[in-house]
Amino acid sequence: MTPLQGLWHSMQVVESLRYECGHCSTIVASDKGWYAILPSGVKTANVRICPNCNKASYLGEIQAPGIVFGNPVGSLPAHVGKLYDECRACTAANAFPAVLAARKLLMHIAVDKGAAPNETFITYIEHLAKAVMSRPTARDGSITYAKRGMKRIMKFG
Repeated sequence: MTPLQGLWHSMQVVESLRYECGHCSTIVASDKGWYAILPSGVKTANVRICPNCNKASYLGEIQAPGIVFGNPVGSLPAHVGKLYDECRACTAANAFPAVLAARKLLMHIAVDKGAAPNETFITYIEHLAKAVMSRPTARDGSITYAKRGMKRIMKFG
């Protein structure tokens, strides 16, 4: 990712906050940005500038942009990798219906690859992992990712 060029106007030195940047996925601590404050003096939200990519993140009740779930997978075919990256971006934007559509797509692919219909999602992921992935670490990681993703979707759904 190319860092944003330029200087931020009227940026302040503020209390340092540690966060994972939703733009570049780097864990940073930033003391440059702004904050919202109530008349009582209570800070309600922060905007911080990432020292890695020079882009702004809103840190309040939610983080925007959000944190992308999971890790990039370099060994996917280009069209599958593009869909996978889009699903990851949807989790960062709390756009879980799109993620659920991708989940349904994975279930159909698993049945197409020989899995029995009307099984659980984890069963389909395990089937795909055995049918498609040759390395045990890749299989284990995919199953763990699917289980964590399901917990996160259930939390927000």
